[in-house]
Amino acid sequence: MPSSSVTVCPPPTGNAILKIILDHGLSLSLAELVSWGLEAVDRPDAGTAEQIRGFFEGRLRFLLAEKGFTYDCLNAALAAGCDDPQDAFERVRAIEAMRGEADFLALAAASSALRIYLPRRMRPGKSRIRPG
Repeated sequence: MPSSSVTVCPPPTGNAILKIILDHGLSLSLAELVSWGLEAVDRPDAGTAEQIRGFFEGRLRFLLAEKGFTYDCLNAALAAGCDDPQDAFERVRAIEAMRGEADFLALAAASSALRIYLPRRMRPGKSRIRPG
């Protein structure tokens, strides 16, 4: 009598989940997915949810770097968050495309100068708005 074999597939990894999301252009919230998953196994722990979201951010950074995006563009785009991996991917793509624009270096230099200058101007006790 022939024996039947059952193939058990391992659960998808973070890379596989993110590849599916990106390859199909799915726009969804990782925070909601993590929350639903933790509720399904009766473990709605905020600390665990935060660790899982951090894991997915690391995997997303890896996948986007693997696609050839530069470290500085990844940091800039993901500073706004990566709850929706598709949205984060589009931001990285847009910033990478802007790098070729003539005004990009001037904008980056101005942004860098503001990051240095503004904290000095925003010290406690100093007026944030100056007339005239």
